[in-house]
Amino acid sequence: MASVGSGSGTVYVNGERQGTAVFASISAKKLSDCNTLDLFFATLVLRGGDTVSVQGASSEGASIPYSVTGGTGAYAGASGTVVESEAPGGTNREFRVNVTVTFL
Repeated sequence: MASVGSGSGTVYVNGERQGTAVFASISAKKLSDCNTLDLFFATLVLRGGDTVSVQGASSEGASIPYSVTGGTGAYAGASGTVVESEAPGGTNREFRVNVTVTFL
């Protein structure tokens, strides 16, 4: 069984709006052990039009860093890792995430 989700959200750095994140995920549930496996794709569209692209996989309960797969403008050829954690202040209608991007 699989499901697809997508959305967008505002990107803030130190409380200041820096752009928009556009993302999609594909979730697949393994019937044998009921674990969910997720594939995640996102593009951060920053002020001025530069972008950073991210993708990765995760499993329920596991924190797996995503990969920076490229970008445009100042981020052309970018590589690195992305780690996310749940941020305080979310509601049942708004999910907040702290994202740390490390460029190599």
